Amino acid sequence: MHGGVSLPGIWTDITERQLVATADLLGDQATAKQIAEEFTKLTGLPITGDQASSKLRRIREGLSTAPVTTPDQRQFIRTPGAGEYVGPRIAFWDIEATDLKTSFGRLLCSSVADSWGNVTTFKYTDFERANAIDDSHLAVAIRDDLERYDIICGYNSVDYDIRFLTGRLLHAGERPIKPMIHVDLMWQFNKLRPGRRSLEAASIFFRTAETKTPLVAETWALAGAGDLDALEEVVEHNIADVHTTRAVYAHLKSVIIRYTRA
Repeated sequence: MHGGVSLPGIWTDITERQLVATADLLGDQATAKQIAEEFTKLTGLPITGDQASSKLRRIREGLSTAPVTTPDQRQFIRTPGAGEYVGPRIAFWDIEATDLKTSFGRLLCSSVADSWGNVTTFKYTDFERANAIDDSHLAVAIRDDLERYDIICGYNSVDYDIRFLTGRLLHAGERPIKPMIHVDLMWQFNKLRPGRRSLEAASIFFRTAETKTPLVAETWALAGAGDLDALEEVVEHNIADVHTTRAVYAHLKSVIIRYTRA
């Protein structure tokens, strides 16, 4: 297909929302070609800039032709009133676990800060467990909470957090998280050639008021062994991480847009 010719086989409610979320993430200064390239990178569905522009225009004019096979598949969205936020919902996310490997480690806690800085935290003590190392209900709760958002934003979250969560979900016989836009700020920060690319280095580089808290390795071990005081220290560290991630994102937004194909 070329130009503005529609691609009816590609467009569904899900892919239309993905296209809109991609355009919102890249911002008003992004070209149709950049939106199309990012959409293709995220979904594997090839479209041109003209096709992205045409589809976005039709969605915004309320003329979308995405197929709806049954009434149950329709998603009726209330028209937002003046002053209501309608942009993408971003989850600034981080996990803490007892190990880097999913075969030995298990989840201790997870926190999400929304765009306004409100934090939701889950920890293993919130759930019934079959034994002392059962984190299955915690993993499901984290997955379900993340799926309330449009975009996951973390730090080294592509290589670690999302893979660890997926491993623990599959180990428990549960489904992985649904496909979502995922922004890993470590790789965005690395485009600036900073030298060190840790979250601490990023917060120092941007002079954010929010910073990581120090934590010794024994605290993670004690938290995993059931020490509740140690677990609270880990939770505080976890919450500080998502606040710092959110603060770093505020500085890197322009980099995400400018160098989206870099």
